Amino acid sequence: MISPANLEENFHRAINDWIDYCKNPDVQINDFSKLVRDCDAYRKIVSMGESILPLLEQAKYLDLAFYQRHRRRNGNNRELAFSIVKRHGLGLAEKEILDNKLNNT
Repeated sequence: MISPANLEENFHRAINDWIDYCKNPDVQINDFSKLVRDCDAYRKIVSMGESILPLLEQAKYLDLAFYQRHRRRNGNNRELAFSIVKRHGLGLAEKEILDNKLNNT
């Protein structure tokens, strides 16, 4: 079993990767939930299961500055990408995790 500290580190690393993915202009222009979810980082987050639900809730209240501290390269459009993850993605991941839990009971 993964330790809580490693789980949190893996979670935030996946969020950063997800933000980078959402810098893609197609994701930013269309902002469709399918495009937001169509990446390895999203799938990794969902695969972590219900143990990360508190981290998902916490992430809703973090700002981009938190994730900037954990990233060496910032690049363009990171603010917009972060808002897409925060506005759409976190809720989608939470819903999918809960749906998976219900379907497996």
